[in-house]
Amino acid sequence: MINNRKRYILAIFCVLYEFVTYLSNDTIMPGMRGIVLGFNGSESQVALSLTYYILGGSTLQLFLAPLLPVFGKRKMLLLGNVFFLVCSMWIPFSSSIDQFLLARYMQGMGMSFIFIGYAYINDLFNDEEAVKLFSILANVAMLAPLLGPVVGAVIIGHFSWHYVFVLSVVIGFISLVGIWKSAPVEAPHTMIRLDIKNVFIAYKDILVSDLFLIGAFASNLAMVPMVAWVGVSPNIIMGNLHMDIWQYSYSQLMVFGGLAVSSILIQKVAGKMDVNRIIIIGSLFFMFGLFAAFVFNHILVLMLCGMFIYSFGLGLFTGTISRMVVTSIKVDTGYVTAVFNVANTLILATGVEVYNHIGKMNNYSLASYTQANIVVAVVSFSALYIFAQKVKTRKWE
Repeated sequence: MINNRKRYILAIFCVLYEFVTYLSNDTIMPGMRGIVLGFNGSESQVALSLTYYILGGSTLQLFLAPLLPVFGKRKMLLLGNVFFLVCSMWIPFSSSIDQFLLARYMQGMGMSFIFIGYAYINDLFNDEEAVKLFSILANVAMLAPLLGPVVGAVIIGHFSWHYVFVLSVVIGFISLVGIWKSAPVEAPHTMIRLDIKNVFIAYKDILVSDLFLIGAFASNLAMVPMVAWVGVSPNIIMGNLHMDIWQYSYSQLMVFGGLAVSSILIQKVAGKMDVNRIIIIGSLFFMFGLFAAFVFNHILVLMLCGMFIYSFGLGLFTGTISRMVVTSIKVDTGYVTAVFNVANTLILATGVEVYNHIGKMNNYSLASYTQANIVVAVVSFSALYIFAQKVKTRKWE
């Protein structure tokens, strides 16, 4: 049995692994317009790089989950970390936009293995501990855009975009060593043979659960405006508004700053405030923020303040919903987490492409971005409210 200290050390390095996969994307985004134009590509391929990366993250998870009981979580998580490192080293040697996009897709496949870290946390921690950690994980994933653009601007400004991926390799190697040292070694007798029939039964049980479907849809759709902003904001800020790379970086600090605040707050209220109340309060901030951003889309600073409120609300409920969804079904956490993450990546990738298409048709205007947000806000809020009612009686365990 893993001791308490090692549980948290493992969680820290799982967080670091997730952080570097997102940081790798966010540090390169400030330079994506230059990279695409340097490869003689079109500006629409700026967001396409993000889409390929996200899609890569959904490629393997459904196939990996059944292998966890066979080979063990430790080996599979280490394999994924190594795969991410190898692909990160490949990207700087791209000689065309097609090679670059393919390498980004492959690098995203390394992100597929992150769900194993989530499965570890679900297995090793109780409700209160897991929600706090999930809040950190979710916000680390989103906080990467706080540091990424600034770090990317410095690296690209003083060196070249190639060194962004050198940084990814260094941090990724640290997470690899940390996981190797802290992840428990599964005893050989705990491994089981792969049973395809049981795999299909497990996935069927997940997909017929209305609590899972509503929760996964609601929380993942709610993240679309945030992730879409990462994809289209270089064209909005530096293309349409003709601002420089530093102004672009500052805009990211505003948009994602709410996550930092909510991450601190959730550490205080998890286990004390009712589950459904956390979701409802977060949903109200989420809705208000997107509507405020829409109303003030002609004033960039006020629009960014609205996005700050949105990200604050988002950070309140994402970790809570993730835990409630994963523990709502009596199926191995590896399977549930894998399906949840596949839903996440597919919804986000589709969302980024829709936003990119809308932006391209409207010269990447702030107005078109915030108008699309309103549709997402209404649909997501409705689903979030339904989910909150379904977990009204759910107590912290």
